[in-house]
Amino acid sequence: MKRKLWNMLAAAGSLAVLSSCQMVMRPYANLASGGQEYVVSGPKQCKRVLMELVSSTLPGERQECFLTGANYEPESLIIAQIFPDVVNISNTKIKDYQKDGHRYVTCRIGFERIAETEPSVDVDDEEGSPVGRHWEIGDVRSLKLGEETYRFRCVDDDYGDNSEYQRCALFLCETVIRSDVDSTDSEREILTFGRTNNYKTSQVRAWLKENVKDHEEEMVSVNTGVNSAYLGATVPGAFDQFSETGFLRYELPVQIAEDDLFLLSIEEAFEYRDELWEAEGADSSYSRGYWLRTPAYAVDSEGSFCYGTWGYAVDLELGCIRPVDISDGSIGIRPAFCLPQG
Repeated sequence: MKRKLWNMLAAAGSLAVLSSCQMVMRPYANLASGGQEYVVSGPKQCKRVLMELVSSTLPGERQECFLTGANYEPESLIIAQIFPDVVNISNTKIKDYQKDGHRYVTCRIGFERIAETEPSVDVDDEEGSPVGRHWEIGDVRSLKLGEETYRFRCVDDDYGDNSEYQRCALFLCETVIRSDVDSTDSEREILTFGRTNNYKTSQVRAWLKENVKDHEEEMVSVNTGVNSAYLGATVPGAFDQFSETGFLRYELPVQIAEDDLFLLSIEEAFEYRDELWEAEGADSSYSRGYWLRTPAYAVDSEGSFCYGTWGYAVDLELGCIRPVDISDGSIGIRPAFCLPQG
């Protein structure tokens, strides 16, 4: 139904607000795509608009549209990551301006689809209906990590990762796992983020891989590659009322990593801000917050990006998202996983 509605709007060149993305008309936008311009407020909205546009494009057809990012510069990299049959992708910045204290960047994005692809769906051999359960926000599943079993609650019933568009449900742990999780009565062991703020090679990622045990359903493998770094922090005490305007985002080279169990990115923290602050086990000196997989931006002596010693975390005591030294033993982990959506 959602895809049909997008197609109707595209054909009519209408004005609408859809999936929190506003479609408007601009004088310069009549050169392509029926004069459409989509206003997006972040990477997830941009991703959804582009996925819908690509999905509604016929084989051999070229599509062009205008995306305006509010405090965000629209990206087209996601098209190539999700749709291998799309070629001749272009992204040209045509306008960058300030209005009412906000920055707006308008880009003209174009692409060509050369073949038709449809996501595969498992079917029952006897009846031919799709196999799988439909998960809803609030559903709870259990997962054993190490010697403990934790509850995970569904916070998104239409989640898509950085690599491919597939409907799945995102489950977030209801507990902050303490950094001293591997300690014994005789020896204290502290799990820190790692030697650098590169999540792909981090100790927290390795711990999740080593300790995931029995689970009831088959998880969806998610691309957890980190393609952006940030500077900035939210105001202490803001909790879920924080503003994203205090952050500067830096695009990094494409990184690919596959995980069944993973930590949220800072972009996902923005998206699920209402879910960040209520967590069990957050009242100890080993779980005053939990790591995100996004690094704080740093440069080397030549001014090029380098992985450093500061990573982003959700600080539950201060009520903010901020950079934290990766050796800080007071920060725990709050993992997530995805299940296929029936």
